[in-house]
Amino acid sequence: MSSLFRVRGLLSPDLSPGRSARWSPRLSAGRSAALSAAVTVTLLVAGTFGGGAAAAPLPLTGGSATTSTSQDVCGTPAPGYLRCLAIRKTDASEPAGLSAHANAGVVPNVTPRGYGPSDLAAAYQLDPNGGSGQTVALVDAFDSPTVESDLAVYRAQYGLPACTTLNSCFRKVNQAGAASPLPAANSGWAAEIALDVEMVSAVCPQCNILLVEARTNYTSDLGSAVDTAVALGAKFVSNSYGGGDSTSQGSHFDHPGVAITASTGDNGYGVSFPASVPTVTAVGGTSLTRAATSRGWAESTWSGSGSGCSGAWGKPAIQTLVNTGCTNRAVADVSAVADPNTGVAVYDAGSWMVLGGTSASSPIIAAVYALAGTPGAGDYPNTYPYEYSDSVNDVTVGTNGSCGGSPLCTARAGWDGPTGLGTPAGAAAFSASGVVGPPTKLGAALTVNNPAIPGIGTQATVTPILPDGHSVTSIRWKSGRTDCVFSAPSSRTTTVTCPAKASGTTTVTATVLDSAQASRAVTVPLVFNTGGAKRDLAVTFGLAGQSGSSQSVCTSASTPVVATVTDAATGSPVMGIPVSFSRQTGSLNPVGLPGANTGADGRATVSISTATPLTLASRTTAVGPFNAFAGSSFGITASRCTPDLTATTNLTSTYYGDPVTVTGTLTRALGTGVVPVG
Repeated sequence: MSSLFRVRGLLSPDLSPGRSARWSPRLSAGRSAALSAAVTVTLLVAGTFGGGAAAAPLPLTGGSATTSTSQDVCGTPAPGYLRCLAIRKTDASEPAGLSAHANAGVVPNVTPRGYGPSDLAAAYQLDPNGGSGQTVALVDAFDSPTVESDLAVYRAQYGLPACTTLNSCFRKVNQAGAASPLPAANSGWAAEIALDVEMVSAVCPQCNILLVEARTNYTSDLGSAVDTAVALGAKFVSNSYGGGDSTSQGSHFDHPGVAITASTGDNGYGVSFPASVPTVTAVGGTSLTRAATSRGWAESTWSGSGSGCSGAWGKPAIQTLVNTGCTNRAVADVSAVADPNTGVAVYDAGSWMVLGGTSASSPIIAAVYALAGTPGAGDYPNTYPYEYSDSVNDVTVGTNGSCGGSPLCTARAGWDGPTGLGTPAGAAAFSASGVVGPPTKLGAALTVNNPAIPGIGTQATVTPILPDGHSVTSIRWKSGRTDCVFSAPSSRTTTVTCPAKASGTTTVTATVLDSAQASRAVTVPLVFNTGGAKRDLAVTFGLAGQSGSSQSVCTSASTPVVATVTDAATGSPVMGIPVSFSRQTGSLNPVGLPGANTGADGRATVSISTATPLTLASRTTAVGPFNAFAGSSFGITASRCTPDLTATTNLTSTYYGDPVTVTGTLTRALGTGVVPVG
């Protein structure tokens, strides 16, 4: 059968199965004028696309952000394939010097249209001298044969140091990590590739660049290319493409210790993969303009920025620190300039152009991560901006669609969907410690051993980052749950224990004060592991200071009865276990013993008084991840006791009338030994 396929704008072949008939004008010399107006082409193609599946648009709920003056660089892919997210501003006329010198290379004393390196550094308060030795990987589909020569022109035009294969700054490989064979060339993805490598160059001129070209834009090919980038040592990987929200292939984007960024999409309100993956930094888009403010710049939501609540991925723990209005994964996390009307200058295949889309913001943020330094080995760096959100530019104006006024599509103070937490205000928010380079202000890095078993303590450590000459004067710990306790509430390392009934996620906050009276508070999630098989308890039960099946109390004296509850598998004390005590024989006071909950030391204590022999039993109830403990018992004898108190003092330094303080334990002698008086 024949299918009517209508395409509007600048398209490129995706080279997915059966799609060789796609129209693909190459953005080469002389093509700019031809493409300055919108173009509509209707193709009648026999058969179906993508191995029998009809071509369909991305399942996003917002309208296209392209207009009569901007066009998508890549066309709509078949199901299972992903689309690059670059948008070209078609009405951007270059200065005469540049437009007259297409393919002529560098043109001195002429500034291309669109923001360049110095603009981005100023807008985002970035140090272009940072990032030396870091490698930023760009994952794209297909090949750009001219990428290295395009990059050379871009960097030379802006006075950036050369980045070439020869000086080992630039490297291009296929998705298997080899220099050849490279994938088939593709004009649309070539423009995307130029945008990616040039944005990394603009933000981090000292960074090395690794370009990994996937065989096709099929999801698994791009995912494999991400794995290759990580295997080749990249700690920062940008992905400027997207498709429908899905959990398929998500494992390719799960690499602890690597900052993986992804564009949230260019169709407005709606969620795109792989930005929806909880281990990825989802990067939205803004409109960036100069302003008469102390910053010198203003930003608002770009209407095309993707955002929303994922229907496929659960809520990551770090997003419990903010109110997203979403029970699942919400996007974006952060943002940067993406509006093609306030776009960036790009050189591709002999021509300067202005490009935008969240394809621009993703490599910008990946390069900012590189400026911030190597992520912690086990960290998911998308958590960093949440921990150091005081180091971003909060974007509070604009919307990208209709969602009933929800922050999922409407900018506001703090987190919102279109712009996330905001845009970079320096690189500090993208570092593991909130500080970049030699510290000039107090910083702190906080780690908590997650997940924690409710009732069992887990370690938390805060590492202060101090300017020269400063010292720590105090540390305070706090949890989002008031019933959690800290073993060392003023030390750098502590154990936090929450009751066995705890579930879900809470927070741990460490506040550091230094000798300059500067304060830094860092908050991270504490996640409770309540899944899997129930755990058994071990309980020891007896009178304080005694053990065995027969123990003794003093007649009429109040004596503590202690149950010590531990996790049978690890021997760790368990907090928040309800323990009940009961009399099986004999008489005691009180007649009905109260129950007690175990503290962080695993101990639950009640006091008894008896004048006759008796038998006591204890048991626990099931709570949280723990099974009930069926119970144990022991016998008690009662005897009249003689108090014994022994103290010595140095008579040569003690005078009549001096107060004397005696410390120790008052004991009574029983036939079974010496026991403390309650």
